[in-house]
Amino acid sequence: MMTQIAQIKDAVVKIITGVTTGSGLYYKDLNIFVTNFHVVQGERQVAVLFQDKSKIIGNVFLVNPHRDLAFISVEQSSSLPAITIKDTKVMQQEKVYALGYPFDLPFTITEGIVSSPEYQYEENMYIQTDAALNPGNSGGPLVNGNGEIVGINTRCFRMPRTWALHCPWSI
Repeated sequence: MMTQIAQIKDAVVKIITGVTTGSGLYYKDLNIFVTNFHVVQGERQVAVLFQDKSKIIGNVFLVNPHRDLAFISVEQSSSLPAITIKDTKVMQQEKVYALGYPFDLPFTITEGIVSSPEYQYEENMYIQTDAALNPGNSGGPLVNGNGEIVGINTRCFRMPRTWALHCPWSI
């Protein structure tokens, strides 16, 4: 499991806008970065910071405010690892890991359990977890104990809980 999380960790980046930071995930098949819409809202270009501290400029080319998703393109391809995104269901009390860059800090991984595996809110399916998420974690992956990406961390919506948007996403 740690090998899969290490590979996913290497595909997680920090997204830097003019006013905030968030997290993102590299999807090698399309040479794009996935993050939350609320991270890049109002931006056309963002900086993408890699774990080795190098930066590139990315263009926000597709957004879906309803799903709170955004996609960022870059001109050059990246040597980041390819990750797999499957429609993997999680179970209540299953262990999960939230990856990202909270509070503009270095990369972190927090552990928690699934409180509610399928919470529907405004036609979107969410995973509720007690893994610690803070501002900046938005856009990073939620990973299960098998090292599979099961969601994208997102901000709380009107409720004091931690949420992840369930994968797969509609582009």
